[in-house]
Amino acid sequence: MHPDPTWYNGLMGKDPDSKLLQRMLEPATGGNNTLELCKFNLAALIRNGQYQQQETPGIYVYEKESAFGSQFGVWALTSLDDLADGRIVTHEQTLQEQESRLKSYRDDFGLESSPVVLLYRRNHQISQLIEKVAPFEPVITLSQSNCRHKVWKISAAETIAQFREIFESIDRVYVADGHHRLAVAAAAHNSTPQWISSLYISSGQVQCLEFNKMVIPRFNINTELFLNEIRKSFYLSPVPNNVPYRPTQLHRFGMCYQGIWYQLDLRADLPYLKKELDVQILQLVILGPLFGIENPGNDEQLYNFSANRWEELLSESEKHAHSVVFSLFPMTSEALVQQAEKQQDLPPKSTYVEPKIPFGLLLYQNEAVRKTLQETNG
Repeated sequence: MHPDPTWYNGLMGKDPDSKLLQRMLEPATGGNNTLELCKFNLAALIRNGQYQQQETPGIYVYEKESAFGSQFGVWALTSLDDLADGRIVTHEQTLQEQESRLKSYRDDFGLESSPVVLLYRRNHQISQLIEKVAPFEPVITLSQSNCRHKVWKISAAETIAQFREIFESIDRVYVADGHHRLAVAAAAHNSTPQWISSLYISSGQVQCLEFNKMVIPRFNINTELFLNEIRKSFYLSPVPNNVPYRPTQLHRFGMCYQGIWYQLDLRADLPYLKKELDVQILQLVILGPLFGIENPGNDEQLYNFSANRWEELLSESEKHAHSVVFSLFPMTSEALVQQAEKQQDLPPKSTYVEPKIPFGLLLYQNEAVRKTLQETNG
């Protein structure tokens, strides 16, 4: 479904209103927005012409323009057969609670408001096809937060066939964003064939950012023992002027404890740890042994803050005087691919990936659910 461009830009281009569409179409946890109300809202948006169901099949090209340059991707539907066949490779564990919430949303509403993001290794042929589309007028353009999002629709059967032929030659793609949605779709695929909205993007185009961590311990910390344990694995030094610290290189961390910021550098005499990614080192050396966080996916002591929520993290840590904050250096997209190749899952909330697609830039509703709702509504 395409949004009406004028209406969509007017809604999504203003910060106070940019979350309104998401509130309309996603049930609020503990709130008044039920799944039935979401169905009603979508029907109203379609009835009022604010979204229009496309009957002509197509593949889409997406671009995000910002001060940092352009990021391009190919937006299409993907069969969950590819996951079952091992052609889609995951790298991150999922949260059971989030899966349960998404399952009912998918089963009863079937709406996908943003795609899962799948990385492929650089492919010159795909880049050439994308370049052919760029000179034409996009079907959707959104200006938002100092960047611009564009979407082109490819309807020509010959060009679609070219895209499909090239992608069929790619052995593997890697999940960069959307592990939970993919897991829910995979579970449903066991009984009914499923497709999922997907943005395929070159590993050279994607930007991986970090998730920082805040621990609110369930027990009192002995300061001397705690810092001594940290020193067994890290060189520990206070940050000059006690400014909030974000690491500038791999195997370096920031830590805020009792209002004091420290720089943690992995000790040189621990070569076995240098093979691990920073999120793994944090889990192996600190979160597990010092806080008893053995399952970071459901431990109530642990809170995750994506890179774009840095100020929120600092604010929350000030509200909890006994909290401990850990800031991390982001991994590269190549490190993400290599981790997926190892078939070793990282803890949940290990990577935050850009581009983030604005909510509702395209909507896709599972065809089986859509037909059921249409029949129910007469």
